[in-house]
Amino acid sequence: MKKILCALDGTERSFETVKYISSLPMAKGCEITLFSVFEEVPEAYWDLGNIANVKNRVEGIKAWSVNRKNELMEQLNRAVDYLSSRGFPKENLKTILKSRQKGISREILEEARKGYFAVVVGRRGVARIQEVLLGGISSRLLEKLTDIPLCIVGKDTPPFDKVLLATDGSQNSLRAAEFVRELCEGSSGEICIIHVIRGRDREVVEEIEANIQSIFQRIKERLGQRDIGPNRLSTRIIYGAESRSLAILDVARREGYGTIVLGRKGLSAAQEFFMGRVSSRIVQLAKGLSVWVVT
Repeated sequence: MKKILCALDGTERSFETVKYISSLPMAKGCEITLFSVFEEVPEAYWDLGNIANVKNRVEGIKAWSVNRKNELMEQLNRAVDYLSSRGFPKENLKTILKSRQKGISREILEEARKGYFAVVVGRRGVARIQEVLLGGISSRLLEKLTDIPLCIVGKDTPPFDKVLLATDGSQNSLRAAEFVRELCEGSSGEICIIHVIRGRDREVVEEIEANIQSIFQRIKERLGQRDIGPNRLSTRIIYGAESRSLAILDVARREGYGTIVLGRKGLSAAQEFFMGRVSSRIVQLAKGLSVWVVT
């Protein structure tokens, strides 16, 4: 049975991940682990409570720690109730509330590497100060989680239905297509394969267009075209775009594709994802959307 890890931090923003997972038909056949990390105050700190002038402050921190742990547990239980009410078998729903030992992102990474099919997190967490890629848990997971598909879910993201698969013909984009095939099991939604051409020179465009048609065909084969059917599968080429990332996001928002799937590295990528301009900009700017990053 495939396993999906869903990281929660007690906020309503993070609960968007649970709502998104509930809209994934294939997820009902998966084991869903709902995972939270809490800050446990070191025991040595409690000894300070015996010092008169800091006693009140220590008591306040004790109360905060207990309340925080309770809030996280309540959200985990709420997530179980939410998913089970939507047809997810309770025996497939697991909760983990872990005391922080190594840092929140490292705790999530450690759990993720225990045989998970995918990891789902929110764009912003408790701090709510910086966007993804400018700091925070999501950015660190993007940087370090290079072997497992990662989904970053935005606020008020649409349910899983219409998928925009961005491709450049690289091996990573072909692997992204194979992932989409698994992701769309049991779904009746639409899949659009999109490629963006920045060049305007006619000969260059004609050459790229000829190549991309063969790439589209390979991707369709990876997707299992016969199983999906022509009414659900389409292709799109955008010509003369000034920005590939903005062109992809424009199509997603204008035509209601709530989920974008892309590869971590592209054709010209000699470096990892964080050095890639197109993928990183899509993740950074995809507010209100869900973005899957596939290695």
